[in-house]
Amino acid sequence: MIFDQGLGDIFSVRIAGNIINEDILGSMEFAYKDAGLKFIVVLGNTKCGAVKGACDHVEMGNLTALLAKLQPAVYDEKTETENRHSGNDDFVEKVSTINVKRTVHAILECSPI
Repeated sequence: MIFDQGLGDIFSVRIAGNIINEDILGSMEFAYKDAGLKFIVVLGNTKCGAVKGACDHVEMGNLTALLAKLQPAVYDEKTETENRHSGNDDFVEKVSTINVKRTVHAILECSPI
């Protein structure tokens, strides 16, 4: 609905927190080289649960490793000096924005394609 496209018109790779790993990069590279991908959109969302978990330093099974990849965005957010947790919507939004920018940068840095 967001992009006014039909089923099969978008190659979608979804993962909590918009993190990048070799599997995600490989999927995007395939979409670009073999499926005709023209654009990459890193779409963060308001009140992202993964970002909230990272802001609260949650540790929970396999989710712990994923949230650890979001910690650099938490530490990069310097404007909120108090209430640096998921209850602070402004802090969460700022961390989400930083994380999206970091992810775009990582895609460009890590993919030779």
